[in-house]
Amino acid sequence: MSLNFPSNFVKTGSLFEELVEMMINGTCNVIGTEEYQIFNSEIEKIIESGQYVLGNKSFTKEPLSAVTRNDDREWSGMSFLI
Repeated sequence: MSLNFPSNFVKTGSLFEELVEMMINGTCNVIGTEEYQIFNSEIEKIIESGQYVLGNKSFTKEPLSAVTRNDDREWSGMSFLI
């Protein structure tokens, strides 16, 4: 996916906790990860508060999910098309 966007546009992290922090502090707008990592995490609590949206589209046979900011409909719409 990073080949489709400018290098300063796509952020990566080596740990899930890093990705969560980047989303909370506004560094990124989307986390793509396995579903099991979302549940019982800081992101799950924020999703429940309505600040974020948990996607329901499957990208592979593996249970992957995308979480996007609730206040950025344009980005959410585009990311769910990928």
